[in-house]
Parts: sequence; structure tokens; C-alpha cells
Amino acid sequence: MLHPGAVDKKLFLVGMIFMFAFNFTVGQINSTTADRVDTLLYTVSPAEDQLFVFYQVNRIAKSGSLTATLPGSENYNFEWSKYNPAIHGFDPPFSSDANTPSSTISDLDEGGYLVRVWNGATTDTTMMAWVMLDNFRVELEKTDDDKVKSYKYTCEFLVITGFVTRDTLIYYDPISHDIIIHFI
Repeated sequence: MLHPGAVDKKLFLVGMIFMFAFNFTVGQINSTTADRVDTLLYTVSPAEDQLFVFYQVNRIAKSGSLTATLPGSENYNFEWSKYNPAIHGFDPPFSSDANTPSSTISDLDEGGYLVRVWNGATTDTTMMAWVMLDNFRVELEKTDDDKVKSYKYTCEFLVITGFVTRDTLIYYDPISHDIIIHFI
């Protein structure tokens, strides 16, 4: 007897095979506001998905945004879902657009986003992308009255010390749900 997780994986694989066998439409997810774009690989899934990085400079929030399109000028229906590691899958759709050539979602937190695109006749496909909010910080050591500490400067120079720490994105393989760590 198969445990429920094995059944879910088999159903997911059958769905992926069906999708690839009967749908040759290639679309893309893009972002005009991302500061950096990378490609993420998985441990089991053969897919390569885009990672869109949005820099958070000096604690000024910049949320993510993604846009899904398919080639041509036809209108489609779009449904967006977010990956939920607690259930090893995607939450129900949180945004949808009907009969449009593209769909954009904004104010995104870190995580994986799946968009289903269909037209009710010849196209029914999914695309996935990841969003990372990368935190850049610049800090200057100051006194309680918000001045540079006196031993950090003289009349001739100012000492500024800086360091860079790599930010980390945790993402998940959509088939095995393995945790993968990506350093930026």
C-alpha cells in the first residue's frame, strides 16, 4: 500500500507528463522591477526556474512583482498560487485574471509562485518562479546623540568599516519537496 505522500507524488508526476505531452506552448514569467535574475536548479525536478531578487536597501521595503505572458496576442486566463512548504504544495489561487494577454502580481513576499495559464481550448500550462527579498544594510556606528564616534575620525580622516554578508534563499524542489539553500 502506498502512503499518501507517494500517491501525491505519482499524481503530480502524471500531471506533469500530461502537461508536457499535450501542451507545447512556451511562456515566461518576468519582472521589470527585479534587481537581479538567476536560474534555480532542483534536486529531482528537471525544471529550471527563474529567481527574481529584489534588493531591500537600508531597510526600505521593495516587494516583488511578477508578470506572466505567453507568445502571441491571444487572451488567456491566469491563476496565481504560492508554494507552501507546510503542505508540500501550493495554496489555493490568491489572484486571477480572465481574458487578458498577460497577468501581473505585486506586493510579493519571498517564496515560490506558480501561475496556471489557459484559454479553455488549446492551452493549459503552468510556469513557476521564485522571489527573494535580499537585504542590503549600511550602518554607521554612532553615539547616543546620533554622531559619529570621536575615535572614528580626526581632522584628517574618517574611518568607515564595512562588511558584506551573503543573504540566503531557502527554496523547495516542486517534486521531492527537498529543501535547497541558495546563497546570493
